Amino acid sequence: DQHPTIWTPVYADTTDPSMTDWLWEKKECNEQRQRSMNFRKDRQKFMEPDEQEKRNIDKLRKFQDQTAGDTTKYRFMTSVSMPVFDKRDTAMRVAYLLGVAGTDVPIEEIM
Repeated sequence: DQHPTIWTPVYADTTDPSMTDWLWEKKECNEQRQRSMNFRKDRQKFMEPDEQEKRNIDKLRKFQDQTAGDTTKYRFMTSVSMPVFDKRDTAMRVAYLLGVAGTDVPIEEIM
C-alpha cells in the first residue's frame, strides 16, 4: 500500500505586512541615525548649499524608487503533503489516519 502524495498548485509566497512595517521602521531609524551622525561630524559642511542639494536629490531618488512599482519579490511555491497511517498488524485489517505530513517547496528547488 502506497501513501498518496498530494501537490498543490503553484502560489506566490507573500511577506507578512506587519514584518514589512517593522523592517521599514528599522530602515528609517538607521537613516535618521546616519543623518544625525553626519550633522554632528561636520555641522558647517552639513549646511552648505551643495550638501543640501545632494540630500534633496537623494530624497527625491528614494521617493521615486518607492513609487516606481511594487518592490515585493514573490517566491513561487508549491506544497506537498502525504497522509500518515498506523498500519500495525492487528486482528482487524484497519489503517488509522494518524495525521498528515507536509511542507512548502520553492519552485526554484524543483526546476
